[in-house]
Amino acid sequence: MQLPDEESAYSYRDVKMHLQLETEYDDTGRDQNVDTILQSAREKVNKGAGYDGEQTVYVNFAHGDDGPAAWYGKRKLEKLGRIESEWDPNGLFSFYNHVPAINHSYASRR
Repeated sequence: MQLPDEESAYSYRDVKMHLQLETEYDDTGRDQNVDTILQSAREKVNKGAGYDGEQTVYVNFAHGDDGPAAWYGKRKLEKLGRIESEWDPNGLFSFYNHVPAINHSYASRR
């Protein structure tokens, strides 16, 4: 890596591979069964991914129930929240996979 991990907002820079599970079927009555199978597979992958069982996901592959800690990493979330508060205090760019803003003195002065 050219840039140390702690210098970047991008999480999981040390990942060697991304895995995306996809399905295709016509019968929507299978949704619950398919979701159960995929949830189980995701849990197994997370357990073996080397992040102490922490759920991790590349933000563009998110399922919808992952949340900011999985998208951006728990250890980077607070810093990203401060940046969000400073640079987007009105939440203009918070419509998709947003980082929860953390109020601090800079944001409160605006």
